[in-house]
Amino acid sequence: MQRETQQLHTASIIAIMAAFLALFVMLAAGNVGAAARGETSPTRVIVSAPAHESETEHPRETETEHPEATETEHPRETETEHPEATETEHPRETETEHPEATETEHPRETETEHPRATGTAQPAALVPGSGTRTYRETGKAVNGLFLQYWDRNGGLMQQGFPISKPMRETSRLNGKTYAVQYFERAVFEYHPENKAPFDVLLSQLGTFRYNQKYPGGAPNQAANRTNAQFFPQTGHWVGGTFLAYWKAHGGLAQQGYPLSEEFQEKSDLDGKTYTVQYFERAIFERHPENKAPFDVLLSQLGTFSYKQNYGK
Repeated sequence: MQRETQQLHTASIIAIMAAFLALFVMLAAGNVGAAARGETSPTRVIVSAPAHESETEHPRETETEHPEATETEHPRETETEHPEATETEHPRETETEHPEATETEHPRETETEHPRATGTAQPAALVPGSGTRTYRETGKAVNGLFLQYWDRNGGLMQQGFPISKPMRETSRLNGKTYAVQYFERAVFEYHPENKAPFDVLLSQLGTFRYNQKYPGGAPNQAANRTNAQFFPQTGHWVGGTFLAYWKAHGGLAQQGYPLSEEFQEKSDLDGKTYTVQYFERAIFERHPENKAPFDVLLSQLGTFSYKQNYGK
């Protein structure tokens, strides 16, 4: 009986162990199947999968997925996308877009927009150059190269006001035709065959007048040798205030060589008698009643010649 009881006890233990073994085998088999199907336990999902994903699947996603997008894809977009648009594309638009329109496109618009309304538009074309000035005293305009010459060579005192429009005239000196303009004390001639500054010359009004009035030479001449200079080209002296004026007002180009010595002459303009001396392009008059520099004046040869030639 005791032997049977021990056998039953042993069988029970074996049965219990077999049951535990079967249960163990079933659990092991279930885990293997789940692994084969790609399933994971909650523990692995929480612990392993996120850790692996953050560290190795995209280990640099936060830092390096577009690491250069912020720094290098458009690294200078703010500073250099259109860096020259502000500084160099139109760098001088405000200052130089039309810088010359104000200063040089119509540099004399104020002076020349309407000055030719007085009737000098067509004659002015005879003389090249820009600029026009109308003189209210005579109602005549001076244009281009003639205006430049007038300004640079004594202006009013030396040339006087304009008394004619530009016109064409045949020279009594060489028979050639030039564009000319009459002034009170001179006649300007345009010589396109000459280079500047010799493209504007003065007519030899002194020569014409002297030969006309004194074909045999003026009477009672006396050479002034005080601080004087002798001109062998014509054989005459120029001295004193006349020589000082000659040197200070253009010399040979403006006055020409002396054609006479000093002598007394009655003025055709005011009927008074003055000490005069003839030059190729001028007649000097001494006016002791005036203070310097007006003690030497030029006869109005232009006025005389214009009246003689055109009756005006």
